[in-house]
Amino acid sequence: MSNQPTVPSAGGGALSAISATEGAKPVGRWWLFPVIIVGLLFTQIVLSLVGVYLAVSSRSAAVELDYYNRALHWDDYEKQVRAGEALGWRVVWAIHPPGDANAAVQGVRRVELTLSDRDGRPLRGVQLDGTYFHHAAALEGREIHLAEDSGRPGVYFADAPLRRVGTWEFRLKARRGPDELLIDQIESVDN
Repeated sequence: MSNQPTVPSAGGGALSAISATEGAKPVGRWWLFPVIIVGLLFTQIVLSLVGVYLAVSSRSAAVELDYYNRALHWDDYEKQVRAGEALGWRVVWAIHPPGDANAAVQGVRRVELTLSDRDGRPLRGVQLDGTYFHHAAALEGREIHLAEDSGRPGVYFADAPLRRVGTWEFRLKARRGPDELLIDQIESVDN
């Protein structure tokens, strides 16, 4: 006879306690650990894809248009700036709030420049063209043309949609005959 403890069986015989547990499958959640691992890997993949989508779809973190060409021709740009500064032209900026309720809804504001020569006389007949953009959306630049105000000599204006509050950059070229002035101005727009 064996020294192992015996357990009574339903058939009236005795079974060995060790032999009763040897053939049984482990009871519990053995499948839980692999599911957690696969779930964590799947979560990592999904979060990575969401991050890539947000990085490439947002235009707010975009690099300025034509930045490489501007960098290549930086010396030429600086020569133009110095030549324009030698003219002695003075520029005074103003951005006025919307004039009526319709303009306020559309975010249209009046951009106004006053140009004068080195002696303070108003400059007439200047062509003012360029681009402007909000710093949070550099790729959304727009063209702008400022017209001369016939009632106020030396004053040029344009109605521009400046819907966002914050910092706007204006890059204009003022031309009168052979004279040319590059204007690079950063303005803040509040409500």
